Amino acid sequence: FIQAQYNLKNQGKENIIENLFISNNYEFYLENNMGEVVSLDDFLGKVLYIDIWASWCGPCRKLFPFSTSLKKKFKKKQLKKIDFIYVSIDNDYGKWKKSIEQLKIDGKNFISPADKNNGIGQYFNVSSIPRYIIIDKSGKVVQENAKRPNDDTLFNDLLELIND
Repeated sequence: FIQAQYNLKNQGKENIIENLFISNNYEFYLENNMGEVVSLDDFLGKVLYIDIWASWCGPCRKLFPFSTSLKKKFKKKQLKKIDFIYVSIDNDYGKWKKSIEQLKIDGKNFISPADKNNGIGQYFNVSSIPRYIIIDKSGKVVQENAKRPNDDTLFNDLLELIND
């Protein structure tokens, strides 16, 4: 049903009753850097490569340059089919925003504080970070513990998903 709704939307046909039947798949707290609460459901239709990290996490910080390099491997047309989503589990909004600037994290940046009861960490049972998750175009989690951006085989995995 969700795939059919997605197809209708992409064909330029509006389905007025769509929201009556589709509930949010991903119900956890997620806030953008403008302070707006959002949902991963807003990205339905694209492959999502999600990076769960924190400003105080050394290994997380060391892997951001690999994410940048990974993104550069994709052509512009391919980049329209994938979103790189960075979700910090920081409790300190200031440190989160400062780290985005310092590390030049280019992508969609969100925060889901670890001290919230309905955070992304709890939702995906994250016990250590960095943690990477891949979600396909239909919203299905295809890898809950995905390869890190420094793994050379990740590019082909993502390419295969965006070409489906």
